[in-house]
Amino acid sequence: MDKAEWQKIIDDEYRISEADDLDTLTDELLTYLDSPDTELRETIAYNVFARWIISHQYYSDQQLMNLVNLLIPKLSQSLGNQNDDTVFGRSYAASILSLLAYQEDRSSFMTQAMTHSLLDEARNYLVGERDHRAYIEGKGWANACSHTAELLKFLARNPIIQSEDAKRILDTIADKVMMQTHYTFHHDEDERLAQVVMSILDLSLLTVYELNAWLKHFNDWN
Repeated sequence: MDKAEWQKIIDDEYRISEADDLDTLTDELLTYLDSPDTELRETIAYNVFARWIISHQYYSDQQLMNLVNLLIPKLSQSLGNQNDDTVFGRSYAASILSLLAYQEDRSSFMTQAMTHSLLDEARNYLVGERDHRAYIEGKGWANACSHTAELLKFLARNPIIQSEDAKRILDTIADKVMMQTHYTFHHDEDERLAQVVMSILDLSLLTVYELNAWLKHFNDWN
């Protein structure tokens, strides 16, 4: 579909008709996540997915799991590249996965194994991403750090999270922050990461001694 046809769906409160094929439209939206065109990537793909996953709940549990399985590999595509357009596919895969993690907390459509796999992939992606640009002139938001922080925040709220998972998430946040030697957060990325930490603290899974041990990560950091 062209942008005008998508705009009709948006104008109709993101609803689709019985004549529309959800799987076909979804496949098209997934291709937009890689686009440097902010209208395709943000205005259409992200906003449509947000309504279809969370508000309208168009997808069955199996379709939601299929989306997770399709998006996870995108997190590692050209990982390590800097200052090119490949960041959009990775970052917006994380962003849509954050919507799916939020929906998982509401409807429990994933298996425990899938949830843990997603958590591992999200942790690996946060540390592995080297393109730290937030807003890119002419192309809109990349914002990989913030998008992945949102994903980790919702995963941290999942009922299956145990103390060892919580420790691994905190260690990942520490690793990312302490890597920050050649760039500076400019668009509240640090606040997004702090929200992940607060979500972990709200779980009350870790003892004071374990939290103090985590804080010692930062003792020699400068």
